[in-house]
Amino acid sequence: MDNGDGTCAAGKQAPRPVPSGYLGHSRRPSRLRYHRTYADPDGFLWIGTTQGLLRFDGAGFTIFNNQNVKGLTNNTIRSLAVDAGGRLLVGSEWCGYGRLTDGVYQRANFPDDHWNATRYFHNSPDGSLWVGYQGYGNVLRERDGHVDSVQTGGNYATGVVDMAAKGSVLVSMMYGGLFTVDKANHSAPFHTVPAIAATDFTAIARAGDGSIWCATDTNGLYRIRGNVATHFDISNGLCSNTVHCLFVDSSQRLWIGTNAGIASYDKTGFHRYGIADGLAADDVTAIGEDREGNLWVATGVISIDLRTRG
Repeated sequence: MDNGDGTCAAGKQAPRPVPSGYLGHSRRPSRLRYHRTYADPDGFLWIGTTQGLLRFDGAGFTIFNNQNVKGLTNNTIRSLAVDAGGRLLVGSEWCGYGRLTDGVYQRANFPDDHWNATRYFHNSPDGSLWVGYQGYGNVLRERDGHVDSVQTGGNYATGVVDMAAKGSVLVSMMYGGLFTVDKANHSAPFHTVPAIAATDFTAIARAGDGSIWCATDTNGLYRIRGNVATHFDISNGLCSNTVHCLFVDSSQRLWIGTNAGIASYDKTGFHRYGIADGLAADDVTAIGEDREGNLWVATGVISIDLRTRG
């Protein structure tokens, strides 16, 4: 529905809830590359960029970077989340990962003087915080204030979902494949039928029906039910075989961000949206949702788009 102010509202029953409501230059910093979006419990929308953190309060943006945040030594923010205690988790380059509290960045107890980048956070029901750490063929597991490095394979962890066994997870690795990690931190390759040949996993998410979706950089999507894998690509209606991100919204709808637009998936198939539907650019790098159910779509270095929910 056209609100008459340049935004659109679409009810849950609408067949095409179009991403729209472009935030113009007067309401956002421009020429940033957007890596991650996250809505915290207080209703603020946080956005990780190459020039620090942006916090959107509904009216405007506040920038947090190494100029005004003690302890934050690098402005490239690649991951955001909230931990079990409600503190904002920040994953940066060079300065590890940590929490932002009262304007101070407190780095986690995992010293590393080499180049590093934190790509992903996931909170498990057993209290573990999983951290996708780049460059060492591992994933980090933080429990009770202690951080363990779990060796898997590949370059870096791009996502984690919980498995049926308590304390066990499935980890997607860029150029490494899929691995299970149990509560004792033992890792093993995860095998599907048929076998998944791709190893360039960019994201992983569990949909509302319990199925696990794995995104790749060049091979589209894989849906896993049990250990049965089904492949989806442009021949099935996907926007592109290059998938940057996955997001499951509060109504359990799966969203797929690609280099050629965004798509949602339901039992009828893929529903694609691009520039013609209101996106300012097609290269979708991050997807998030605020507490009102609005979907936020980051499109590379160009803009942030908003789909309001009526």
